[in-house]
Amino acid sequence: MNKEKTCVIISSYLPTYKEIALTSLTIEGYKTLGFDVCLTSHTPIPSELQKACNYSIYTDENPLMKWRRPVTFYKYHQYPGFTYYTGDSGGTYSFAILLNLWDAMNILKDKGYTHFLLADNDSLFDTEDGKLLLSHMEESNFYDLDIFGYKENDNFIVSSFFGGKISTWLNIMNEISTPEKYLDFIDKNSNFDVNFGQHGYKYQPTLECFIHDLITNGFLPKHKIYAHPLRYYFRNKWQGKQGQGKVFFPLFETSFICPSITKEHLTDTFYLIIDVISSRGLSHQIQLYRDGELIKDFTFQEKGVNIHWWRLGNEGEKFNIKVFDEKQKLTQDLSYTKEQVLNNFGHINFHKNEE
Repeated sequence: MNKEKTCVIISSYLPTYKEIALTSLTIEGYKTLGFDVCLTSHTPIPSELQKACNYSIYTDENPLMKWRRPVTFYKYHQYPGFTYYTGDSGGTYSFAILLNLWDAMNILKDKGYTHFLLADNDSLFDTEDGKLLLSHMEESNFYDLDIFGYKENDNFIVSSFFGGKISTWLNIMNEISTPEKYLDFIDKNSNFDVNFGQHGYKYQPTLECFIHDLITNGFLPKHKIYAHPLRYYFRNKWQGKQGQGKVFFPLFETSFICPSITKEHLTDTFYLIIDVISSRGLSHQIQLYRDGELIKDFTFQEKGVNIHWWRLGNEGEKFNIKVFDEKQKLTQDLSYTKEQVLNNFGHINFHKNEE
């Protein structure tokens, strides 16, 4: 494999020591595999990280997108009895990531590199997984491809780790070099049209959707996208584990719950949802207020990854969820209005038994 022609671009955001620590591990992982590394960031890069990389790029340009019309990005959790759709505005940072990629590739092309791998700063590969990654790159003829990556689900590509040919991507990036040009490109080429009951959404400007559109519209004709997410192939289940404002570390136990108020599909019935990611089973106290009145107060303790729900009926104008940790410290304080919940794409859809 012609590694000297490939540079790993690590896209990072380094506000605390935790992100810096994760980035250090990620850098060392790719260096161990024999790749050069280019670190990009919208926050200042510590000198030790700069020394650890072949190249480092810091820019205070961090344009968050302002959409021309309302958009929604969602993810879903499929269970035997129901499907839970989160409904969050997404993609506001997608152009900033592409700007990092564009800045890096312009420099790398001048340095003689022909291909890149783009990785988030929490994309950690151990030695065995690194060997598997290299075997995937070889068997897919990586150096003939416009894009190489892994599929998140039926539509989305894993955006935290993908690679391709620098010249192909620079041609695309020259067309979307400003936020306005990026929005013009999406308006013209978006293939996403999500219709679910009374809700319909066109124009999905997240990075995952953008890459999907590039492939389906023929901008990346030579592609190899493996059919499953990273965690399917690699034994290290770490990749992309940080998120939702939380930073986790490999080899350390974690405990995180994500509560929310949502509605049942095609009804005005409210539900309390608790999304659990926990390897420690720590207890959390949850208090739910409706119009200022405490209606639920319970302790929740579970290990594993799961989703739980409680039916709340259709009453109430305002909801407030408070979460306390095992030391009775307030860790989350979330507020919702009836209008926000009903107008959000997020919902829970119970599957009817088919006879």
